[in-house]
Amino acid sequence: MKRLILITLLGLTCSLSLLARRTVTPVGSPVPAPKVNLADSLPSDLYVDSIAAAQPKAIGNIYPLWDAIDVSVDLWPALNRAFRAGYGIAGLGARLSLHNRYFPAFEIGLSSARSTPDGMNYSFRSPLAPYFKIGMDYNFMYNSNPDYQAFALVRYGFSAFEYRFINVDLGSSYWDTSEIVDFPWRRSVSGYFELGAGLKVKLWRNLAAGWSFRYHKIIHHSRQPNGAPWAVPGFGIAGGSLGLSLSITYTFPLHEPIIKSTDDKNKK
Repeated sequence: MKRLILITLLGLTCSLSLLARRTVTPVGSPVPAPKVNLADSLPSDLYVDSIAAAQPKAIGNIYPLWDAIDVSVDLWPALNRAFRAGYGIAGLGARLSLHNRYFPAFEIGLSSARSTPDGMNYSFRSPLAPYFKIGMDYNFMYNSNPDYQAFALVRYGFSAFEYRFINVDLGSSYWDTSEIVDFPWRRSVSGYFELGAGLKVKLWRNLAAGWSFRYHKIIHHSRQPNGAPWAVPGFGIAGGSLGLSLSITYTFPLHEPIIKSTDDKNKK
């Protein structure tokens, strides 16, 4: 019985030794492939993992420097004016894609305001005025399909516009008096910054939808004797801290697509 056990152990040892010395053909890869220990062989007997070698990893930017141009229409100002508050008109934007990673951005729009804020003793008026924003987006999915993006953004916005406060109630509840006055027109140059994050998803061919949430803050106003404006073009209510954009984007590629879309595959 002991001899049978000994012969069995010797046979297993020889089989494992032969298995450990089998030849594995390395597979070339631009990225050094990890090695594996086959069949419980000694640590020195390592072979190239052919499965891992067949899956090269992308290093750096796979898209060219001049990648694409995005042109978008921001729907939020119009929706905001129609359903939420008495300010906003329309906004347009453009982004230049550099390696599908960095996106210098420029935004322009028109806005006006006509509102009587709840709980306030005045009405605010501001005629149609332009606003401008410049900044940068950073796409975290820069080596993936550009039809889908997750990005962070930063903007500096500014506008020069006129405004006034009317129907201002200067009465005193203590003396039970009322005095309604209209303040004269004032002009302001206001600046603000925005920090945020957003998404872009493909709808059809080169058409995409995008949205972003932005934390923003007024940096400066022109000093005026009757107070700072209640609303700023492109910003919204001056005392607010959160903004939103909802856009439809068309992309003009500047090169042949590296990653083909599902539509292109279906054509074949």
